[in-house]
Amino acid sequence: MVMDYLKKFTLILLILLFPLSSFAEKKIYYTISGGAALGSYEAGFLFYLDSLLAINKKAPKLTHLTGASAGAYTSLLSIFTKCSFKSNLNPRKSFYWDGWIPLSINKIFKKESVKPDQLFTLREGLDILPKLKSLWKQGFKKDCDMILGIAVTRFNPTGVKINKNVEVPNMEEVAVVRIRGRGKGKPPILSNFKFKGAKERQILMPFTGESEKDYDQLVDLIMASVAFPLAFPPVKLKHCLKKGRFKYFPCKGEKISENYFVDGGVFNNAPLILSYQIANQLGSSKEDSFVWINPNYYIYKEHVKKPEKRHDSLFGYLHDFANNFIDTSSTRDLSFIAEHIPNIKDRLINSSVSLPPASAPLSHFFGFFDRSFREFDFYLGMVDAYSFIQTHKNKGHIDYPGIDDMDEWIPYFCIKECGCRG
Repeated sequence: MVMDYLKKFTLILLILLFPLSSFAEKKIYYTISGGAALGSYEAGFLFYLDSLLAINKKAPKLTHLTGASAGAYTSLLSIFTKCSFKSNLNPRKSFYWDGWIPLSINKIFKKESVKPDQLFTLREGLDILPKLKSLWKQGFKKDCDMILGIAVTRFNPTGVKINKNVEVPNMEEVAVVRIRGRGKGKPPILSNFKFKGAKERQILMPFTGESEKDYDQLVDLIMASVAFPLAFPPVKLKHCLKKGRFKYFPCKGEKISENYFVDGGVFNNAPLILSYQIANQLGSSKEDSFVWINPNYYIYKEHVKKPEKRHDSLFGYLHDFANNFIDTSSTRDLSFIAEHIPNIKDRLINSSVSLPPASAPLSHFFGFFDRSFREFDFYLGMVDAYSFIQTHKNKGHIDYPGIDDMDEWIPYFCIKECGCRG
């Protein structure tokens, strides 16, 4: 009896001395927006951030990512960085570098491939895809258990029934997949992520358990999210549609549909609500952070409200209206969060761009015209990630991963010095 009381007293004492929150591992969630060639900036930002997460023992744990458009592709690179046995802390030997820096206009523009619905071709220009597939076959680390949420847009809308009398068209969809490593020599397992209660509408991928075929379907999903209208062709995607509040089912046989999809960033360029839903499913705490990698938030220039005015030309009117519509619709999640999910606002951390990115002109396609533009933006992303970390790091934090490769870091320090001087 006395021993029982002593055990209970000891337990209470431990709880008082060490609050439960100190035992809980903090988590971090990425949402990566689209931005065409500004993906090279996001790649640099994430290289630095992922490297620091890897070398700092008290760093938060990355459990899931959501992405749209170029951000979906960069999310895939992030998963390989975290889970592959070939990860590298040298910026020029990273998956991020290999995935973005060689991606030039000469690789994505082929005169013979130009069609009415496409100016460029993307998949053939991504030299890294065969390498990634080879590494996929070689296996992921056993502790790799990642959730990836991808936003896509239907080319042709499908009806959503509100009730038996009302049906509205819908083009916006999401897919959520789980990736689990099994160690060296065993390809990872891909499966559809299931929400409890089956309330969420999502498209399901027809994964079969054949790792190579399942990986190809994952790449198809990524390419669909990247397919910016007119620039890249729509992607025909095999999938099943699980409607809201309907039970999950095996995606196979007659349930599989095949439809065209385009850029997920058209309506949802920052799928933060999806990240919030996944976090709730996995078990989120107030200590966890939602990190939004956003290459369009500039701190080097003042955000001035445009004056209200009538236009004196049709083209000027259409240009401004289209830009305003796209900017508003593609960040719809943020407006919804501000109004309806207040408990995420204080946990949402936004990246910020400190210097003008070289890739920004021509609606963010300028970076494809010169490798040096993409290299500059990659290192600029690293610099901004350093600044980002300074306000969120723990005691004993290490700031410079892989610093032994000094030559590879020279551009980083040059840009950082210029930024500090203003």
